[in-house]
Amino acid sequence: MFCVECGKEIEESFEGLCIECYVRKKKFFDIPESVDVTVCRNCGSYNIGNKWLEGELYELLKNFLRGSIKHKGIKNFRVEIDGDKVVCRGDFLGFGVTEEGIINVKTRYGICETCSRMKGGYFEAVLQVRKGGRNMTDEEIKLSDEVVYRKAGHESYITKRERKHGGIDYYMGDKKMAASAAKILNDMFCGETSVSPSLVGMKDGREVYRNTYLVRIPEYSKGRYVEIDGRVWKVFDMRKRVGVVDIETGEKKYFSRDRMSKVKVIDVEEMEAIVLSSKEKEVQILDPENYRVLVLSKPADMKVREKVKIIKWKERAYVVGD
Repeated sequence: MFCVECGKEIEESFEGLCIECYVRKKKFFDIPESVDVTVCRNCGSYNIGNKWLEGELYELLKNFLRGSIKHKGIKNFRVEIDGDKVVCRGDFLGFGVTEEGIINVKTRYGICETCSRMKGGYFEAVLQVRKGGRNMTDEEIKLSDEVVYRKAGHESYITKRERKHGGIDYYMGDKKMAASAAKILNDMFCGETSVSPSLVGMKDGREVYRNTYLVRIPEYSKGRYVEIDGRVWKVFDMRKRVGVVDIETGEKKYFSRDRMSKVKVIDVEEMEAIVLSSKEKEVQILDPENYRVLVLSKPADMKVREKVKIIKWKERAYVVGD
């Protein structure tokens, strides 16, 4: 058997040709003559191949051509762009193959789907953060904002942010982003999360739902004081079960979140005081408010002139630990 092009005797034929002639004559790559690109005039993203993408046009075009140019039988397929010239390279049965083509990038301007939704106030989910029994603190709102806006992106935009009684609402353009932010906030605040979908319409014959994620922050938090059965306890653990310590006896207990939802949170401020004397079970403390001497139960070893923290509750003072 001989090659019909060069006449060389061959053992294997490729459409009647030897491998060398076949590689030289064969067109391996189907390079398009043009590519349509739409640029969003609002955010600058690009629509290439019916997909809106963010990034540098050069890299986006290269990735698009790498995925769209047919290259049957070619290994190590590579695409390079130099101006309007496209260079395709690869290997065919150990032989290097290179082909070039001129491509016309047709550019026009429009508005991407995400920007269109943003301008229209469209949102897929509402993330509600609430604190049981009271308003969120400024610090809690700041932390919530940091989490939500860190998760936000072009497609996972935030349409609106509203302060509400007891918390804050975020209107978000992406359900997955809302669910992710809700999980982070739930873990951060040791709260409870619920999801409620609501039917908002139809699209392409399918029902469209909007999700509302509610993150409930407990009224208590680590380091806060609570009243349980007439005694004052300090919260020290906020995992699955809530750990509290009796500030007088040092006794530690763990309660369910359901049980803790019924306790009373004590609004007290820790004050710094000086130990005047220390005995086996009691200490004398100088009251920082009126400079009177207080005789208090001694929860831990304390030395004279040592600075300690105290709180006052129901006309009583307590020495508290860290």
